[in-house]
Amino acid sequence: MLTLRNVNMKYGSGNSQVHALKNITLDIESNEIIILMGKSGSGKSTLLKIIAGNLQPTDGDILIDGISLSKFKTSKRVKLCSEKIGFVWQDFQLIDDMTARDNILLPAFIHKKDYDVAYYEDLVDTLGISNRLKHYPDQLSGGEKQRVALARSLLLKPGVVLADEPTGALDSTNSQVIMDIITKAHKLFSQTFIIATHDESFLSIGHRTLHLRDGALVK
Repeated sequence: MLTLRNVNMKYGSGNSQVHALKNITLDIESNEIIILMGKSGSGKSTLLKIIAGNLQPTDGDILIDGISLSKFKTSKRVKLCSEKIGFVWQDFQLIDDMTARDNILLPAFIHKKDYDVAYYEDLVDTLGISNRLKHYPDQLSGGEKQRVALARSLLLKPGVVLADEPTGALDSTNSQVIMDIITKAHKLFSQTFIIATHDESFLSIGHRTLHLRDGALVK
């Protein structure tokens, strides 16, 4: 489903140039849970943003369902990826003047798609935010924002879900809720998850663990 070929990402130039990703070649199959680990600054977030289409690599290519992203301009690339990929951002990226409910339903509005109401209700109930749906982001705790962001990414049951530190703002009990939701969604909808995390608890649900060091995949 996802293929990366010799992906490099460089920022800056000359002596100040940073090589954020180095020759990443990777095949990710449907229905995998991939745990992406590495120290802060190792390139995890950059890799997720490139897979999501939000960043264009300096060179190399990404294919989603056999479609090469390199031939698309930014707007078309982002649109294509957003239809196939859900993303849980590390900083949540909720819209301040929209309620939690509207933030969750945003993908359905943007793509003009119907959503499974029963699934939505089960999702917000399981995540423990059913009583917070009328609240705005500034009225939510960091953990509640994280759960709203996860619900939004899962709403349309995308084939791939990317999560950048999805339990970073949560205690161990709520972290387990997130892992349970991911496992349940994976089983129900055969979704692929790529989870960038420092939380070793995720190793228990992953099929494969990838390690990034200084922008390169290491064994």
